[in-house]
Amino acid sequence: FGVELTMNNVAAGFFYNYQGVTPQLAGIAASMFGLMNIFARSLGGLLSDFCNARFGMRGRLWSCWIIQTIEGVMCCVLGSVTADMSAPYPADGPKYPAFVEIPKDEWRVALNSSWGWTPLVGNGCNVADADGKPFKVLACGTKSIKTTDAMKDCLGIQDKLILIQDPPLGHMMIDGEWTQIGHHDDCISHSGTFGIAVIIVIIFSVFVQMAEGLHFGIVPYVSRPALGIVSGMVGAGGNLGSVIATWTFFKGRYRTDDGIVNLGIMIIGVTLLLFGVHFPEHGSMLFKKGAIKYDPQIVKPPADYRGADLMDYSKAAGAQKDKPEVV
Repeated sequence: FGVELTMNNVAAGFFYNYQGVTPQLAGIAASMFGLMNIFARSLGGLLSDFCNARFGMRGRLWSCWIIQTIEGVMCCVLGSVTADMSAPYPADGPKYPAFVEIPKDEWRVALNSSWGWTPLVGNGCNVADADGKPFKVLACGTKSIKTTDAMKDCLGIQDKLILIQDPPLGHMMIDGEWTQIGHHDDCISHSGTFGIAVIIVIIFSVFVQMAEGLHFGIVPYVSRPALGIVSGMVGAGGNLGSVIATWTFFKGRYRTDDGIVNLGIMIIGVTLLLFGVHFPEHGSMLFKKGAIKYDPQIVKPPADYRGADLMDYSKAAGAQKDKPEVV
């Protein structure tokens, strides 16, 4: 659950700032992560029950470890897709004059109008921000801005919002001079990896949600008399894990894609703790029931203390039927 919360926090920003898509498209792409909850969490619960029917509690533990380890691997794959490319990092780095990529519309070609990468200052345009300063972005950076009437007239567009970016490394004629534009030839925003990143996010999310269902297939066996407390601790632990992961990997210390790789490594490492989970009455991943004399529950409930699923309500139901009616 903590991984889900973390990705909900960073996914939209990753697609917008790194992949260079509009905020609307970035939001839709990021929502694919949560959308997998429609079926994937239940699928994890079904898998846990299936493995329990075949192999007992050890099946639940092994299936949880396998799915969550794959989750960590997919997280690493997502970050690795762009890890070797240039990104708009650090956020406080130098900024450069912004350009707009004008689409190659048929009417522009017919009228011999300009299209492609177009400067906001130069070639007849002199567009500035509210403070009168030229628009600038980080190297390989992207920014969504609201267009003004002057901007629409200059660029020949009608869009209310446009993306200004650092263009790919190259040269173009600006005000009669052959000028270098862009600062990297391997920017993530110009790499065309947006589609593959969305596909990986969907696959990654499926395993994240399945792992959540698998965990709650194990939770009831931890302490049946204190099932509510254990469930609350598991949920709260996810929230705490999200806070720790977000502050550790996504607050400027690392690039976002590097942070995602580190998150995946953390997932794989933490999942190894499942090898230490042992139920005296069921066994563990490596040891069958009774193979070792180890009971991790230090404070044990009273012998006659039962959870709601083990209590016999038949006598209470009979007593209720025999109770005289009150007129």
